[in-house]
Amino acid sequence: MIIEGHVPATTIHKAMQSGSGIYGLATPGMPAGSPGMEMGARKEAYDVIAFSPDGSKKVFQRIE
Repeated sequence: MIIEGHVPATTIHKAMQSGSGIYGLATPGMPAGSPGMEMGARKEAYDVIAFSPDGSKKVFQRIE
């Protein structure tokens, strides 16, 4: 599985356990509060995008 960006470990684990053929996960940008981007109590919502070998993509999880 390919991981790109600030994807939470719990989301990676969830994707690996899903058995849905996900090829990789990506988090666009550098959202505040994501892993490695913690800035005190400041957090912003963001999407983790799943993609498949054929290039299709969808929102796998919304992080609030």
